[in-house]
Amino acid sequence: MRVGDGMLKSVCFIGWHNPAEDPSVWDHVEGTGWFTPLTPWHWTIVTARHVLDQVPVGSKVRVWVNLTTGLWPIDYEKDDWESHSDRTVDLALLLKAISVVKDRLDLDHVCLMKDGWVSELQLNHPHHPIGIGDRVYFPGLFAHHFGKERLQPIIRQGIVASMNREPILTELDGQSTEIDAYLVEVHSIGGLSGSPVIMRFGFDHLNPEADDPSDTSNWPIFSDALFGVVHGHYDLTVPSGGGNQFDRLNTGICMVVPIKYVTELLNQTKVLATKEELEKSEPQRLVKEASPDSVSATADLLKEVLEVSKDDIDEVHKSHDQ
Repeated sequence: MRVGDGMLKSVCFIGWHNPAEDPSVWDHVEGTGWFTPLTPWHWTIVTARHVLDQVPVGSKVRVWVNLTTGLWPIDYEKDDWESHSDRTVDLALLLKAISVVKDRLDLDHVCLMKDGWVSELQLNHPHHPIGIGDRVYFPGLFAHHFGKERLQPIIRQGIVASMNREPILTELDGQSTEIDAYLVEVHSIGGLSGSPVIMRFGFDHLNPEADDPSDTSNWPIFSDALFGVVHGHYDLTVPSGGGNQFDRLNTGICMVVPIKYVTELLNQTKVLATKEELEKSEPQRLVKEASPDSVSATADLLKEVLEVSKDDIDEVHKSHDQ
């Protein structure tokens, strides 16, 4: 399955940084995050909550992104993140969102827009629903090749092995917990936690808007859609040598949190309050903080994502013509 190279730009890496340690081992990269809009002019980052939980007390969450000029680390407090209200849902997102005007012009990433997420209609299509055997792929971290000058994410591929007919037993918060998740067979694991899982539609899927399955003009759909977020994978504990030594053997099966839970997280009270605050304040700040070099780009962005009036666009230019 050929995947567009641009999909690698949808992800960043997440971990932590402790400046008290030897500089050669400062960076602890734990998992993957991905970008989606919080407002039309702010990007947030979604990841698995347990990735953040691995950050030691007293350390900051570090996010590594690519700028057009190279790798760029950003440090956040743990309080800058909001977790899903249900602790069995392993999701969190960044409340201290990245401004597309201040940062996006140099940020070498792309957003996974909500209109490109798997819909309930696609999941429950009367003739060709999403199900076992469907192909998926995962952009994300390969822990053994993080990248020096730039992040070096990779693409893994797999197939849906089981839909979530019953809760699945896993370890979460240090204890056995049943979660709602899909099972996906994937060829390799390591650094996938928090990765977006993308569904590849093809000959097995009708246009979800088509009422008549015999209408071949609406069939098939050749496109990709965001299916879920990687929670983790299963290991087997096997004896290694003599005595009480054991190794963990990767089973090749990972758990995927359905995308509907990201929608729930985006609709939580604290997230909506943050979004409302940004929506009230940002148009005025765009006008005040636009640099002369970015006036045209800022005006175009205002016009595109805010659909503001011509007077507002002119104000951007006037503020730097004076």
